Amino acid sequence: MSIEKSIKIRGSSKQSFNKDIYYSSGIMWEETSNFLNELSRQKWKSKRIIGFFLGYSMYLGIGGFEGEGIGRFVIRLIEGLLDNDKEALIIILTNNQNYHVIEDAFKKCISNFPNRLFIESFKSVDWINKNIPVDIWIVPYIGMELALWLKKPFIVCLHDLVYMHFEEMYKAMPNFYDEFTCIANKVAKKAVKVVFNSNFIRNNEGLKFLKLPKWKTHVIRLAPPKKEYETINLYDEKAFRDKYNLHNKYIVYPSVIRYHKNHDRLIEAFLKFRGTKEGYHSKLSLVLTDNYLNRPKQKEIMTVLNKCKDINLRNSIIFLGRLPSNDVPLLYKYAVGTIIPTLFEGSCPFQILESLTMNTPVAMSNIEVVKEIITDIDNLITFNPYSSEEIQKAIEDLWKADDLKLKEQKKATLDVMTRTWADVAQEYQTLIEEVIE
Repeated sequence: MSIEKSIKIRGSSKQSFNKDIYYSSGIMWEETSNFLNELSRQKWKSKRIIGFFLGYSMYLGIGGFEGEGIGRFVIRLIEGLLDNDKEALIIILTNNQNYHVIEDAFKKCISNFPNRLFIESFKSVDWINKNIPVDIWIVPYIGMELALWLKKPFIVCLHDLVYMHFEEMYKAMPNFYDEFTCIANKVAKKAVKVVFNSNFIRNNEGLKFLKLPKWKTHVIRLAPPKKEYETINLYDEKAFRDKYNLHNKYIVYPSVIRYHKNHDRLIEAFLKFRGTKEGYHSKLSLVLTDNYLNRPKQKEIMTVLNKCKDINLRNSIIFLGRLPSNDVPLLYKYAVGTIIPTLFEGSCPFQILESLTMNTPVAMSNIEVVKEIITDIDNLITFNPYSSEEIQKAIEDLWKADDLKLKEQKKATLDVMTRTWADVAQEYQTLIEEVIE
């Protein structure tokens, strides 16, 4: 979820969420009663009940949960926890406006784990405290202020505080910097444990910025979605290309447009590559999974596009918008390569793991977290994300990448790629047991 969007909904820092006003008006109380009865019937079978608190302050929109990194993280973690512990129950609590969004995102998971995964819309946090018998909560986003009123202990996941690394970008947004920092401090202080995906984020966000005691922090790295992607229907390439009108070879950057995602510099570098003799004859397209209108960097992206006077080259930049989650693996599979020019990430970028899972080579920014997690970085296509010349060279290298380069990349990332979501879930399970017992 976009942290800046979360703040816009909330208003000024003098205002605060009322923990009692999130009513579940769209859910009939007969349904809620049935849910609680079913839960009580299942409870005796279960060693523990884990709650996931998704108290977002905004409407996520169709596909707005699983289309974001945090959403995919939550889905994969829940599947791993249920897979590992056959006696565990998990309850997802969300506000009414997002109930159907969350329900849709977990349809497959619910069918795979009948009577073990429940989704409920909450009336208020007090109602949750009185009626939902969890042993512990997992709060997957540090900006969920409503978590402050949960009575049972909770573990919070701090993926990153991107704004502290780009103060000038985010301080331009009224009230944002100070307000979000205040929320993050309070949530992290109340949490029994704060989980990070990398040492880089623990050291910077956790220990230096929020000044958390080291005993309260824990690093659990993420994993590629191998099991998830193996079960997706990989339909015919022609049908996929026809569906999205992708008839030329393409490289892809699967990411929403945000200030630090570097789309404008990537587009500039790509157009420079297409302007070379080799690039022009390649007929290569750049596919982006967002639309730049009414997005951060709209002005910069429009400036770069308008500088290109060749309509054919300009049309080689394709803004697909968000894809259904089942089509994302295909987007990787049929691409020449995946490029990730981000200026910052809190963990090994999902796109690296997802792309290599689908046997598509990658080019990536040489940011600190990548250097930490992928130790054999010399055998990868890397670049300085602030240099359009280096990005252009990376695009050229990606265009030329062959099966040998893919094998080199898979060898270089072997430690990362052999990790599974069962491993991730087991580390969370160990942490949960430590907290509860």
